[in-house]
Amino acid sequence: EDLYREAVHTNGLTPDIGTLNSLIFAAADGLNQSGAEHWYREAVDKYRLTPTMRTFNCLMFSSGGKNMSGAEHWYSMAVSEFGLTPNVKTFRCLIFHAAHAGNQTRAEYWYSESLHTLGLRPDIRFFNHLIFAAAGNDGNQSGTEHWYREAVDTFGFRPIAGTFEPLIRAATMSGNMTGAEHWYRQAVRYDTRADMGIFNSLISCAVLTNQMKRARFWFDKAVSLGLEPDVQTYHFMIRAASRRGNLTAAEEWAERLTATNVEPDVFIYASLISAAANAGNLSSAEGWLQRCSEKGLRPDGFVFLPLVMEASKRADLATATRWYNEALAAGATLDIRFFNYVVKALVGKQDLEAAIVWYSRASDQGIEPDREMFDSIVGLAVARDDWEMAEEFLGRAAELGIEPQGMARTVLINAAAQRAFLAITERALEQKDMDGAEMWLSISAEDGFQPAAASLSRIVVAAVGRGDAAQVARLCREARVRGLRLDDEAAAALTQAFGEKAAGELLED
Repeated sequence: EDLYREAVHTNGLTPDIGTLNSLIFAAADGLNQSGAEHWYREAVDKYRLTPTMRTFNCLMFSSGGKNMSGAEHWYSMAVSEFGLTPNVKTFRCLIFHAAHAGNQTRAEYWYSESLHTLGLRPDIRFFNHLIFAAAGNDGNQSGTEHWYREAVDTFGFRPIAGTFEPLIRAATMSGNMTGAEHWYRQAVRYDTRADMGIFNSLISCAVLTNQMKRARFWFDKAVSLGLEPDVQTYHFMIRAASRRGNLTAAEEWAERLTATNVEPDVFIYASLISAAANAGNLSSAEGWLQRCSEKGLRPDGFVFLPLVMEASKRADLATATRWYNEALAAGATLDIRFFNYVVKALVGKQDLEAAIVWYSRASDQGIEPDREMFDSIVGLAVARDDWEMAEEFLGRAAELGIEPQGMARTVLINAAAQRAFLAITERALEQKDMDGAEMWLSISAEDGFQPAAASLSRIVVAAVGRGDAAQVARLCREARVRGLRLDDEAAAALTQAFGEKAAGELLED
């Protein structure tokens, strides 16, 4: 740019399109879209120069990896307004943008357009982008392999490093360790030097499939080839230890990272906090959070989540609330997933009241509850035989436009059915027909309905009154198996008949 200014502004020279194309290319190479467009305007508006296809290729490239509409805008202008003929670089750029925007259909459209409409011969980078597009976010192995075969078998191209990375990544996302290692061997066969990104994919796949020996093998393999593990590599290894609740292994990997020049990021600390929380060591988890803050890293919601969840699992709501408040004070971003995780932990503890508290906290933060949260709360309310609460939350779901389908409809049907079965059970018990009462309980289960805790409680009270200890034990066992909590009347009857200790064993063991 300095040379340009000297030539034009100091020496009075008039630039040609080649000069301005070079400036557009320089801006595009730095992904400086505004800069590229500035030089385009300089060429077209100020000097009335006619752009070439190279002009537009550079403008398309400057649009950035995911700006497919920007690239297609410049393509349309080149063809429609200036009558230019696109070339191989044009379509390579269009396919690249479509692939990185996650639009496989559009990437394949531009490939077809170049090959069948204009008769252009693709190059290996065409196929690298198409393989990348097929890999996407879900690991479409058949799609990636199709384009690999098209490149190698149909066109006879020799694959390069960029060819194998998305193939290995697709296998990794599908949890296919065998496939990922196959493509690594193919890369070696073609004498393609793998970078740390490829080894990270292999390590990630091993972690995903719980093959820790393979993860360690690929870590050591990368090091033996002179590659330096990066922060993502260590994150995979620490996360693997975290998922197994192996705090010792997680901290050993953290120590190994500290001995390198790799700077830990917030995700490293999140995994260490999770490892400590999973191991039930909240003091260690708090220590890692402190180190995260000391590093000047801003902890987000996912960093605080393991602390809140572990406290919730222990029914220590005071500690869970403390960490929640610290997350808010730290400016952490909390989304519905944060609250869903906590509510699920509380549902596992059968603590409906606490689950509703966290539901309210989500609402207080302006976070709209989703179907998953309503599933959790309504499901627990039903298990607790609290139909009023179940129906109240179904109503709240309906107000938010969550239709009574699936979860809600099943609950409504079960609610009506269980009330009917309760009425029938009570009628049978009034007639001292224990067999009839149990028969209706059995019929409700056979028809796919969860027997109501209220019905089972009435039968337990009647069995206690009859002094039938064997039937009482069987009914209490059935309540436990079905996850039903007998009501206070049943618990009192058991305590009076068998004593507090025996009653407690019947209810809890």
